[in-house]
Parts: sequence; C-alpha cells; structure tokens
Amino acid sequence: MLYNVPKSDYNNCRFLFSKIEEYDLSITVVFEGNYFGQVMVDNLENPQTGFIQIGNRTIILAGDENNIEFNRSVKAEVYEKIIPTKMKNYVNKFFYIIHDPNWVATIPTIFHNSVIDSRKYYTFHELAYTDWRERLPEMYSIHRIDEEFLEREESKNSILLNKWIKDIYQTQVNFLQRSFGYCLVYQDKEIAGYNLINYINEKRDRVEMGVVTETQFQRKGLTKLLASATLEHCLKEGITKIGWHTNEKNIASQKTAESVGFVLNRDYDIFVGKYS
Repeated sequence: MLYNVPKSDYNNCRFLFSKIEEYDLSITVVFEGNYFGQVMVDNLENPQTGFIQIGNRTIILAGDENNIEFNRSVKAEVYEKIIPTKMKNYVNKFFYIIHDPNWVATIPTIFHNSVIDSRKYYTFHELAYTDWRERLPEMYSIHRIDEEFLEREESKNSILLNKWIKDIYQTQVNFLQRSFGYCLVYQDKEIAGYNLINYINEKRDRVEMGVVTETQFQRKGLTKLLASATLEHCLKEGITKIGWHTNEKNIASQKTAESVGFVLNRDYDIFVGKYS
C-alpha cells in the first residue's frame, strides 16, 4: 500500500531519503514545501519505504527495497496514475528514477523497460572567471532573467526557456519570486543560452543550477561565461553551496563545470524508465 504523507508529518519520513538528499536538492525543496511533489510511504506511523513524485517526470525511491507490496503499489501508481496524467503529452516517452544504491537490482523488476544512466555531481569551489564581462564577445550580452526580460519578444518566443520555467516552477511568477537565472543573447535579439537555478532551499544558501546553450552557439566558450554570471550572482547573494548535475557521457558539460570552478563530488546512477 501507498499512503500520502501530509506536510505536517514530513519529518517522520524524511530520514528515508537522507542519503540521496546529500546530492539532490530536489528532495529538500519538496520537504520544505517550496516545490510541487507528492510524498508517499508504506506506513505513516513507522515508515520503512518511501516514494516521492517530483515535478512531472521524476520519481525517487528509498528505504527497504524488498517491500514487495509497496513496490507493486509504486508500479501501479506510476503506470496507472502518473503517466496517464502528468506525462501523457511528452513527445519523449521516458521518466527518471532516482534511488538509494540498494535499489539497483530491484528497480528493473518494477520497471521492466528501465536502463541505468550514470551521472556526475559537481559542487562549487571557486569562481574561475571573475572577468567574464571582459571576455564576452561584442555581439553578445548576458541579462538577468527578470520580469522585464521575460516581456522581451525573444523571451516570449523561446519555447525551451518557457518550458523549463513551467516544468520547474509552474508559473513565471513562482520563478521570479523564488529563483533567478541569466540569459545569453546574440545581437540583442536571439536567445543563445540560459542558466537557471533549478532548486533553491529555504535558507537560500544552497542551489542547483542547469545551463543550456543552443547548438549553433556551442563550442565558442560562451557557456562558461554564462555560468560565471550566474555564479557571481550566487556569491553576491551569499550562496556558496552550488550543485551541478551532468550525464557521464556529457563530456562538454563536465569540462564546463570544471572550467568555471566546480569540482567532482561523486558519481552516481539513476534509471531511466520508458513507456509508450
């Protein structure tokens, strides 16, 4: 069985996810009530296994991986409720399964079309490019993503930027109230890349960031300048605990992280589940 955990009882089950929470801030912001997610356990009084559904296409499993009845209920929840409602409109039919290490053998028995996806987690050490403004080529500019910027025509026309904000924060208002980010603009009319704070904790001293550079603007040294602008903002706000997740195969992302001041914290695995 799965039982929904009321927010007032979150502290009773948070311990189940403590290992993952060390390197995944999404768990923190859900338990703090600052991000939309659903927390479920096998027993409200004495939880042994836990499940979190975060956003539209991420689930997290922790605790006792051999809880057969719980695992059956999780499978039904994902395939009968979550996929038909929250994932039905996605073109790419997959979802992310984050888990405690002890779940590696169990997850394929629950989600038969799942495959391991190796990841790397970097943490910020020191800002490498304090002179990013001087390094920025003449035809480019970097802007903070504020209310005024989102009203610009190029912002309204950027499908990926707006989708990213909606997927994480649901509305632009939520994003502007809780978070921040920066955009790289070419010739003052085309968005070349963007760097958003995906998650930020209640104390506002720990964040995780994600950066995207459009294909035609890659391999020009621009991504590291964009990331540096966001990192500089973090430091001015007193935020020094900054995380960067990347796929093991994404060498470009790893090199960018290391070049701007991040160091490798750990390697970890997740699963990617597929559906039709």
